[in-house]
Amino acid sequence: MLALISVLFGVAASATAHITGLAPYDGAFVATAGSTFPLTFVTSNQHGPSWDWTAAVGVRPEGVFTQPASLGTWVANVDFVALDQEISGGENFTIEIPLTTSVISTTGSYIINVAIIHSFDQNAMTQISFYNLTIPINVESVPSSAVRRSRIYGNRWA
Repeated sequence: MLALISVLFGVAASATAHITGLAPYDGAFVATAGSTFPLTFVTSNQHGPSWDWTAAVGVRPEGVFTQPASLGTWVANVDFVALDQEISGGENFTIEIPLTTSVISTTGSYIINVAIIHSFDQNAMTQISFYNLTIPINVESVPSSAVRRSRIYGNRWA
C-alpha cells in the first residue's frame, strides 16, 4: 500500500497542465476604436512535463476561407513566459487582446484563431496547436458628427 501511495505522489508531481482550447464567449462582443477582448485559455493536466511558450492570435470573418493553419488578420502575439503562464497549473486563465474597429469593420460572425507553440515530455518535443472560437461581433457606429469632423481633419478625431 505504501508503494502505491509513493507511485501516486510521483505521478502527480510529474503532471503539469497545458492549454487545450479556448473557452466559449457568451453574448455578442462590441468592437470599438479601443476595445479589448477577454480571451480565455482552457487548460488540463497531462502526464509528464509540458510548457506553453507563445501564441499568435488572428481573426477573420466566418465564411471567409483560409488555409486550415491560417490565422486570418493578425491581432496579437502572446508570450506565456512573460505572463508566468508557461506552466499553467491546471487553471484556466484570461488575457485581453486588442480587437478593435481597425481589424473588425462590419458587424457579423468572426472566428478568432490561435496558434500555440508548446513543448511536452522529457525530450521537450515542440509542436504547434491551432484553436479557434466563433463569436458574434457588433461594430460600434461612429456618430455622424465624428464622420463630418473626419472629413475636415482627416482621420484625426477632433
